[in-house]
Formats: sequence, C-alpha cells, structure tokens
Amino acid sequence: MLFSDIVGWTRLARDLDPEDLGALLRSYQAACAQVVGRYRGYTAQYLGDGVLAYFGYPDAHEDDAERAVRAALSIVDAIPRLKVHQGISLAVRVGIATGLVLAGNLAAEGNTSELAVIGETPNLAARLQHLAPPNGVVIAPSTRQLLGTLFEFESLGEHTLKGFAEPVHAYRVVGERPIDSRFEAVRDAALTPLVGRKEEIDLLVDRWHHAMRGEGQVILLSGEAGIGKSRTVHALLHRVSAEPHVVLHYQSSPHHADSALHPVIAQLGRMADFRPGETAGERLTKLEALLSRTMRNTAPAVPLLAALLSVDTGGRYPPLVLDPQQQKDRTLAALVQHLDDVASRHPVLMIVEDAHWIDPTSLEWLGRVMEWVRAAPVLLVVTFRPEFSLDSADRSRLTFLTLNRLSRQQSATMVRQLAGHASLADETVEQIVRRTDGVPLFIEEVTKAVLKEAEQLPARAASSSIVIPSSLHDSLMARLDQLANVKEVVQVCGVIGRECSYPLLSAVTGWPQAKLDAGVDRIVQSGLMFRHGSPAEAQCVFKHALVQDAAYASLPRGRRQALHARTAEVLIERFPETVDTQPELIAHHLTAAERVVEAVSFWEKAGERAARRSANLEAARHFGKALELLAQLPDTPERARKELAIRVMLGPTLIITRGPRSAEVRQNYSRAQRLSAHFADSPLRFAALWGLWRHTRSFREKQRISDDLLRVADKLGDPGLMLQAHHTQWATRFHLGLHAACLRHAEEGLEIYSRGDYRSHAAMYGGHDPKVCACGEAGYSLWLLGHPERAVARADEALAWARSLDHSGSLAHALEMNLLLHCYRRDAAKVMELADGIIDFAGRENFPVHKAKGLVFRGWALARLGDPQEGVELMRRGLASQEDVGTREDHPIFFDMLAEGFGMVGEIGEGLHIVEQALSETKAIGLVFWTAELHRRRGELMRSRDELHKAELDFQRARRIARKQNAIALELRAAMSLARLWSDNSRGREGYDLLASVQQQFTEGFATADLVEARALMDAMA
Repeated sequence: MLFSDIVGWTRLARDLDPEDLGALLRSYQAACAQVVGRYRGYTAQYLGDGVLAYFGYPDAHEDDAERAVRAALSIVDAIPRLKVHQGISLAVRVGIATGLVLAGNLAAEGNTSELAVIGETPNLAARLQHLAPPNGVVIAPSTRQLLGTLFEFESLGEHTLKGFAEPVHAYRVVGERPIDSRFEAVRDAALTPLVGRKEEIDLLVDRWHHAMRGEGQVILLSGEAGIGKSRTVHALLHRVSAEPHVVLHYQSSPHHADSALHPVIAQLGRMADFRPGETAGERLTKLEALLSRTMRNTAPAVPLLAALLSVDTGGRYPPLVLDPQQQKDRTLAALVQHLDDVASRHPVLMIVEDAHWIDPTSLEWLGRVMEWVRAAPVLLVVTFRPEFSLDSADRSRLTFLTLNRLSRQQSATMVRQLAGHASLADETVEQIVRRTDGVPLFIEEVTKAVLKEAEQLPARAASSSIVIPSSLHDSLMARLDQLANVKEVVQVCGVIGRECSYPLLSAVTGWPQAKLDAGVDRIVQSGLMFRHGSPAEAQCVFKHALVQDAAYASLPRGRRQALHARTAEVLIERFPETVDTQPELIAHHLTAAERVVEAVSFWEKAGERAARRSANLEAARHFGKALELLAQLPDTPERARKELAIRVMLGPTLIITRGPRSAEVRQNYSRAQRLSAHFADSPLRFAALWGLWRHTRSFREKQRISDDLLRVADKLGDPGLMLQAHHTQWATRFHLGLHAACLRHAEEGLEIYSRGDYRSHAAMYGGHDPKVCACGEAGYSLWLLGHPERAVARADEALAWARSLDHSGSLAHALEMNLLLHCYRRDAAKVMELADGIIDFAGRENFPVHKAKGLVFRGWALARLGDPQEGVELMRRGLASQEDVGTREDHPIFFDMLAEGFGMVGEIGEGLHIVEQALSETKAIGLVFWTAELHRRRGELMRSRDELHKAELDFQRARRIARKQNAIALELRAAMSLARLWSDNSRGREGYDLLASVQQQFTEGFATADLVEARALMDAMA
C-alpha cells in the first residue's frame, strides 16, 4: 500500500491563488496516475495532495511489494520535473506498508462508488510517509522483508507512531540494485521434475535391495520444506515398481497432530478398502478378510484393530476387558505383528511422510516399527523437516539422508523442463534461478507464475525485464485469483482442511453437482490440488499446506467463521462416525466458528477418547483446549462444574506426561481444589483432593488431605473411593514413620479390593494397581517392624499380582518395591540382578523415573560388591535423572546410599554434606521414615573422622527415633553402631547388652544380613 503527498502543501495552498493551485494539483495527480498506471492490478484514490494506491487489489500479483516500491521511485523521479508554476519545484514523500486488509466498494451517491478499506496498513503507510525526507521513500519492515536485497535500504531505526502500540522499524529505499531475492513458502513438490537427485535415489534403491534380502533398513530423509522429499520418494517407488513388493504409505497431517494413530488408522482403512456409508458389520468383515490374508490366527488382533478403527464387533468377539495402557500396548503389538505377517509374504516398502506432524502415539508406534524392521524384508523411509528429531538406538541399519538445494545448473534445467515447449529467454531463466535459490518448490511456483503471465502477454515471454515473484505467498495468491468464479471452492476446501472428501465438500457448499464437478476439475487442472478416487467419493488434497493457508487467508473473518460452523454441522449431521472417531476435528471447526460451548464439549470428548487409549499427550492437549475456551464463558456454577470435571480428567494425564511435581500438575489441582469446595457432595470433590494429595510435597499436609479423602469417601458411600482413600493413607503414614497405621490401612484397602474389580484404578489413580501398592508398602513396614520374612512374602505377592495384570505401570511399581526391600536387607547381589532388570524394563516401556532409580540401586550394589568409585558415579547419574523427572519420597534412602558410597571412597566431607542435605529436606517436608538411618549414617562418617563424641550422639539419636517409630530393623542397626563404638572404648559389655535387648525382639529372619552381623558382633564382645 503506497501513500504519497506533496512536501509543503499547506504553504503552497496559502501562497498560490485557487486557479494555479488547482492546475498544480491536477498536474501532480496526472503524473502519479501515469506512473502507477504502468502496473496492472492496482486501485488508486486521490485525496487532495495525497495519493493512496493499493497493489494487490482487486487482483493479487506475485510481486506487489516490488511494484509498489518501483512505482514510488518513479513518482519521486517524475514529480520534481513537473513544470507547474514559475519559481516552484515540487517534492514528494512516499510511505509504503504491506499487510492484509478487508477491501471493497461501498455505494456512494449517484452512480459512483468509493473504496472502503479496513485494516491498519493504510494508517501505517501514512505514518511512514511523514518520516520520509523530501523525495524519499520509506517502507515498513513487512515490505522490507518481502523485498530481500532487490533494493538498497537505509535503516531509520525504530519510531513510535500514533495509533501503534509498538515502535515500528522504518527503512528508506535508497535505490534499485540487481540482487537475489529469497522466497519463503511451505508446500509439497511431489510432481516437480526430478533434477539433481540421482545419488540420493541410487542410495535408496541400494538400501531397498538390502531390505529385499531380509536386512531391514531405515532411511531418515530430512530436508527443508519444498526441497523435494516427496518427489524423491515417488522416484524410488517408480524405480522399484517392477519388483514384487507391498507399499504401505502413512501420511501425517498438521490437523491431526493430536489425533492418536491417525496415519496408521488411515492406512489400515485403505488396506481394508473401507468406504463411506458402510455398516459396522461390513467393515468388520473387510477387516477380518484383510487380516486373514496374512495372519494364521486373527482372533486376538481383530477386536483390537476393530476398536482402533472404531468398528463395533457386534458380538462376534468377546469385549475387550483391558485398561487403556494395556489396550494401547496390545494394539501397537498387533499392528507390528500385522506388518510382520505382511512382510513374511512380500518385501515391504513403508513410507512415513511428514513425521514433523506426527502424533505422539504414532511416534511410539514408529519407534516399535524401527526396532522390528531390522529383522524383516522391509525398507522404512521416514521424511521430515530439519526441526524434527528422530533417532534409533541401533544405527547399524539406519541411514540419514539430507536433501540439499539444487546447484545453479540443476535449477536452470528444472526451469526449462517445467517450461516445456514454452519459450523463456535465457535472462528470464537466470532470474528465476537466482531468485529461487535452489529450492525446487520455489522454482516450480515461480516458473508456473511466469508461464501463466506469458500466456496472457506473449510478448513478455522473451522479455529480459520480466517481473519475477518476490514471495511464494504472493505467487499462490495470484494463482488463486486467476481461478475467478471457482475460487470459492478452494476457499471452502481451505476451511475444511488439507484433505477434503467430495461428499463433505458438496454438503458444505450446497452447489449443484455439475457446477461443483466443473469447479473441482478446474482447480485440479490448475495444479493447486490433487484428486484421488472415483468422482462420487473422491478425496481432494491440497498440493501443500501453504496452498491451503493462502486460500484460507483470502477469506474475510466472518465468512471463515460461517464456513467452519457449516462444516461442523455437516460433520455432525451427515457423518456421525466422525463424532465418535475424530471429535477433535469437529472441536477444531467449532472453535474457529467461535461456538464456544459446543467446542468445549467436543474437546472434552476428544480428551476422554484419547485418555481411554492411553494417548496421554493428545488427551492433555485436548483437555487444555477445552479449558482455554471455557475461560471465555461467564462465571456460573455450571461453568465451574464443567471446569472441575475437565481438570479432574486432565490431572492424571499431566502426572504421566509432565511429572507429579510439575508446575502444571500443581496449578491444575490447586484450581480443582478451589472449584471443588462448591461441590462437597460430588465425587469430583474426591478426585480434586486426590490430585492435590498426589502433588503436595509436605507429608504433614498430605496427611491432612488424606483424612479429608476418608471423610469424603465415607460420606459418598463409594467403596472404590474408599479404597483410594486408604491408598493415600497407607502411602502417607508409611513415610511419616507410622508403620502400624500403614499396615492397618493397607489391610483395609486389600479387603475392599477383594470384594470388587478395581483393576481399572491403575489408569485412574497414580498409574499403578492399588493391590500391588498395598502389598509392597506393607512389605516395607513389615521389614521396619522386624518381620523380614513376612516382608519378602508381601513383596513377592505384589510382584506376582502385577505380572498377572499385564499392566506395565503396576509391574514397574512392583519391581521397584521388590528392589528397595532387598536393598533394605543389604542383599547387594540380589539388588544388582533386580536393578539390571528394572533398567531394561524401564527402557523398553519408556519409564524414565524407574530407569533413574534403577541406576541408583545398581550403583549402590556395585559399590557394595567391590567397585565403590564406579558405584558412586552411577548413583550420581541416577539421582540427577531422578531430580528431573521423579518425586522425592525415595530421596532420603538414595542420599543415604550415596553417602555410604562416599564413605567407601574416603570422601567423608561429601558424605556428610549429602546427609545434611537429606536431613534438612526430610525436616522441611515431614518425611521421617528413614531419619533414624540418616543420623546413623552421619554418625558413622563422624566416627571415620575420629569425632567420636558427635558420632555417639548421632547413634543415640538414631536409636531414639527408631524406637519411637517402632522400627526395630533400624534400631538394630543403630545398636550395632553404638556397640562397635563402645567396644573400641572398653565398653564392650554395654554394647553386648544393648544388642541382646534389641535382637530378642526379632522372631524371624535370623539369616538376614543385619541379624547375622549382630550375632557375630555379640560373639566377638562376649
């Protein structure tokens, strides 16, 4: 947008008589009109001494910013040479700004009309014009960005302009210079001529031949947008087309980045030949037929994949009785098994495109596929942009391939191939090569725009001064404008999404069949979209996301909202399966339509569906969007109830994806607790309190919340809630050193568990089964209370039950509890064995907290078994990882283990420092179950420094704390430390009596390390 006026107009108006002033003004306007008139597709208005010219309206061109600057420079050159009045020479100043505006003609009096423009761009151009010196041109940063280095510029710095909140950086155009101009765009170049990719394709074919011999290969094909990734993949497909194989194509989409397994579902539906309007029975039959072609036993896989595809089995198969994590794990395993069966019959070429848009669950699937590929006749090609990172632990059959830009010669070859028989001057080709900078997408779009203009003005085809687009966005807008009366179809498609089914497009537009067919035909012929499938069920696909963006941006806001609303209504009314399978898609359209209440409902539905499938990242995003929209509604009791319900569902997904100590979890449950105060008689109140308990750091506060949970559960009379209330009680009381109470609540919880089926709680509360936790926690307390054999029995029971559940979170919890109990027992060899197991398990299941704990335990065992230096380093690594991802309940024990290691390597100061840190933290949060042992550890470190008085004080304190908690196991250790100290100072008889008084309290476990050591110490002092 160009705004120009005459410098000193006010003085001229005062000094000249009206007739001379009118003549001057007419000459000035005529000169401006002559200059601006050289450029097609503009609109100009004359406002006194001001000229306002719009480049890009009513028709867009690829180089509108460049046209505006060239026009401004021509005005600056022409106006001072006007002979308007003796003794007077004119000077002008010009301001240019670029941006989107809403423009149109409003009817005025008579038969004329005036242009109405809504937007800040005209105002910005006028403000910049005031900054220009006489005969100067000043442009906005948006214009400067589009022009690259086509002109010379002088920075004028930032200026505060009236009507603009932020300072604006202004630039003065010094003059023109012939230099490269860069284009910014994002779109797929699947059909561009193949130039300069021979080496890359030969490499792909070579890896394919390895795969055909059973040496599975993975190609990670990366490159910037428009560099030719898809075109390279198509070339590979062509090269291997004569060889027997199966092609499996998985396309990620920006509109489904939060839709779990969307690429997999789409590919599976294509393989099964699902068609719109089919019944569930028909689709189930097709799915069975698909699987039976490759699998010998389809019974386990059919119900899992039917659920994935939202196909009701109609009683043909038993219902799935699995928690979400189990169902997800088994579904992913079934998908990989299906691939394995397919590959057992034919070599497979798998293509995963645009992985930078892949949803988290599909990414997990892809990781499993990459592991499986190694032993199968499969070539997996994954394409993505450089900002996306994808790696594999096994790099032996992993090939990284990056597509670089074309050379100048390759670029010129591509331009001429695109031009075909059309005549393009050498200089024109050179300009295209220079301005497209070797990106195939840019070359394609700019060349097509030039060819289109050459068709309209053949004389310019060989012109050396042909104007080349300076931005890909402008090129796309120009092509959209050339579609004239069918542009509306492209715009509707832009609203619907990257892919648009013909039936949906027909329903949204409401156009007659013939008109719609003709419109789609023309769009496909223009190259903006592809069309796949039969006409009645065709799928229209934008050639690239940027084409969709351009079409979408060309719509006024009100029209976009109306089309989003219409799309949502059509999907709900005519495509009911979408409501069940893609509620997030409907939620997206309702959100854009600003139908907030309905959008919240569908985002909530999408979150629930994702959570049921253990797609926790997607679930968290969906619930988060629901909350964002909910905040726009009036503050009413109904809104509060809805927000509370959503936050209760969001909480567990945040715990899993962000960690229980994260700020997101704290904020979510703090807000939920405040809301729940208004719904005291609702299960929502319990869920909010449970989440607050899970996150709260202070164990004294945890106890208060846990007591509230008992009261709420009792008032509601819900056994399941009572079970979880006891769950919080036994976990809290153990850490407070109240072991008898811990056992009581664990037994009450197990009694409730035995009367009902509460296995689903593993997904709803904390990520593990309550029976597993009750048995394991009881084992801890039993050991501390002096019952080591009963403790091991409980731990074994927890592990056996976890294995029977086939629930990874519960099994991880049981493995950890078993590991910790054997650490209590000081069985280093057993701890080493179990630590290796949990590290391996946690790595496979992606449990970073348990992997970090496994490293700590392995380090401790390594130190105890003779390599303390390496053990200390391993413990440090594990603790650093645990600090990032875990809770702090186990930190007292971990710090004690590390302090023991420091003592072994002679770093007494480091050991004392870590113990002090642990004691300070336990005091701050009330975590006291291991305090006695921390004091004993400090005493042992003091004793090694010959600070015997301090050591004795710590041993005595450890003994008192242990006795107060009735923790006989820890009292025995404190007594042994005291006995050794006294024996070294001729007080052996006192030590013997002390040890005898503690040992006699044990009735079992006499073969455990502590009791064997105590007996040996007593024998030595006898």
